[in-house]
Amino acid sequence: MGVAKKGTNPAYIAQNMDLESFRDGFQTVLHIKAEGRRPEQFVFTFAGFIAANGMNSRSIGICANTLSQLRHCRDGLPVACIIRGTLERTTLNDAIKFLKQVKHACGQNYILGGGGRVCDFECSAGKVVSFAPTSDTGVVYHTNHPLANDDYDAEYADYLRKIDPTKAVKGNSEIRFQALENRLKNLQNGIDVSSIESTLRSHDSREHPICRPVKEKSATFTFGSTIMKLSDKPEFLVAPGPPDTYPYQTFNFSGLP
Repeated sequence: MGVAKKGTNPAYIAQNMDLESFRDGFQTVLHIKAEGRRPEQFVFTFAGFIAANGMNSRSIGICANTLSQLRHCRDGLPVACIIRGTLERTTLNDAIKFLKQVKHACGQNYILGGGGRVCDFECSAGKVVSFAPTSDTGVVYHTNHPLANDDYDAEYADYLRKIDPTKAVKGNSEIRFQALENRLKNLQNGIDVSSIESTLRSHDSREHPICRPVKEKSATFTFGSTIMKLSDKPEFLVAPGPPDTYPYQTFNFSGLP
């Protein structure tokens, strides 16, 4: 999810990163120092992987979630490299330009934030499509099914031809998306870090909650939760596991350009 700057509230982007349960204990934050034209960065990931999401000292942040239904290719740039490439940029416009110009190896949704703004793009091997869940472009949110990009993987396109959309049952991603939508619509006093934390810790659906607990036989769980405060003094908040169990830890930048 992402929310643009409004009044005294800065822009935020945030997400729960759901991964396989065997990765628990390998939560990692990389601190990349500024060098030359490259800004200082904090990157959330797991041991042995170069990036899952992150932000830089110029208040540019990126979150990513899989859209496996979209078309992939062998000669595109992998997700982790796209994240690292985005964090080399120092303005949101440059980050968007990079995201649109690069060839994508697989289907992925990216929420970007910077300069007080937020935006969302569904990316596949053949298309990059902007997505806004409502007419209010100051709030974006997404889960794991495509809503704007129709560059489908052949297997998913075949599946869509066979089903009756009027009888389709909502699955995990659709239920979590609805939970996000309901929560964000009901925040009459605006969205701040407290309401973002509450959303990421929520269990509105017992079977398909936004915050997924660690279960011995569960395939995936909320490996970590990140909140990126995109202000003049940016902050990177990380919970190393389900945020209803693990408190957020705050990482501050050095203040150097």
